[in-house]
Amino acid sequence: MGNLVPPDRMLLEADLAAPEFRCGQIGGKWRHIATNWPHVLITVSAAVRPNAPDEYGFRFECSGYRQAPVTAQPWDLAADKPLPAPRWPTGRSIVPSVFRLNGRADNASICHAIACRLRGIRTGSTNTRTACGSPRAASSATWSKFMISSIKGIMRAFVAPDHRLSCPPSLWHRVLAELHRRGGRRHEAGAFLLGLERAGRREAVDVVFYDDLAPQAYASGVCILKADAFSKLWALCRTRKQMVVADIHTHPGPAFQSEADRTNPMIARAGHIAIIVPEFATAPIDDERLGIYEYQGGHRWLDKGHSTARRTLYRGFWS
Repeated sequence: MGNLVPPDRMLLEADLAAPEFRCGQIGGKWRHIATNWPHVLITVSAAVRPNAPDEYGFRFECSGYRQAPVTAQPWDLAADKPLPAPRWPTGRSIVPSVFRLNGRADNASICHAIACRLRGIRTGSTNTRTACGSPRAASSATWSKFMISSIKGIMRAFVAPDHRLSCPPSLWHRVLAELHRRGGRRHEAGAFLLGLERAGRREAVDVVFYDDLAPQAYASGVCILKADAFSKLWALCRTRKQMVVADIHTHPGPAFQSEADRTNPMIARAGHIAIIVPEFATAPIDDERLGIYEYQGGHRWLDKGHSTARRTLYRGFWS
């Protein structure tokens, strides 16, 4: 009789052969390099950054796969050893929130489908933004139970572009289509993007349109919400355990902030993001045509749209 394949390895190999994983390989998102059980070597494509490689290798430790959390560490494929800490992926906000750059394990898990910490798993030190100490410390981090989510977690944390706001492509296209339909090319239409904030990055996962909160929101031709609409909004956020990550509304012409927009922020909190879509959201809408403004308080805003929109808003595969 041949050697029996352990159940955890069988489960892993099934996931590596699954359509979603194979599509990622075909699309150049990642590559399965080798399996030397219980270790699996996989490379993931990296966002373009100065003096950085176009992909990074990771060695996954998969003992007890699907039952025990998978761990992974940056790996030097050429030398077949852990990647030295100075060569690890870097980023302004997301990387320090997940992985200590001194090589210590943060033990932050990535849940299946969405990036969040798994309840019931010890997370270790809560000061995840620290980036000092000995590079000789252990260099693993705990990821999700499923390989595809593990890779997505790595992509979001290590090699996705630095950005202030992310929105899944399907949600983004639905929002624009609805704004166009609800405005009827006759008046403005708007919505709140709902989601959460992690490590300084806002992640949109849902939407509520102004006229669902207040049927007369567009009666004047521009977007106006009163106190009762905001009461409904806050109740909805509490129910869904979400926050407003941005507001978005249309203009009849180019997407530049009007005086009314500037002096009447929908959410008057520093850090709030307001997006303006030109031409009543008539497709196609390129990123460079979007107006994106971040509120600073005191009716002051930072312009983060148009030529810099792609550095602010991420709508790619990993959002």
